[in-house]
Order: sequence, then C-alpha cells, then structure tokens
Amino acid sequence: MEKEVVRRSTNALSRPRQEKFLQALEEKRMNVSAACRKAGIATSTAYHQRRMDEDFASEWQVIEDNLLDHLEEREW
Repeated sequence: MEKEVVRRSTNALSRPRQEKFLQALEEKRMNVSAACRKAGIATSTAYHQRRMDEDFASEWQVIEDNLLDHLEEREW
C-alpha cells in the first residue's frame, strides 16, 4: 500500500535543518543514515518529514534523481 503525502508542512524539522540534511544527503550520495548523522537528526525524523512535507519530499526526490542520472551516465 502506497503512503499518501500530506499537502501541508510540519515542524518536525526547521528549514535550516532541512537544508543541512538535504545538502548532506547529496554529499553522502543518498546514504540517509550518514546524512542524518551529519545533520544531527534521527533517521526517523528525516523519514517523518519526508512523509509529512511535500516540498521536502520533492527536494529529496530531486537529489535521488540527480544521483541516479549521474550513475547512469557513468555506466553507459
């Protein structure tokens, strides 16, 4: 069963903490645990924010898509 993304923001993470996590997620090449350690948050908090905040989820998806594009370019 697919989880529905709620169309509102939540205060689980402040915007500066979100940005720190997203930057770390990109640097750590989608290693969520390592990104969370660098951002100083729990992995459950990051996943909760992604489920509850459509904008945050979209930014996370862009990072994932960009990494996959990069990997595909290297392989092909």
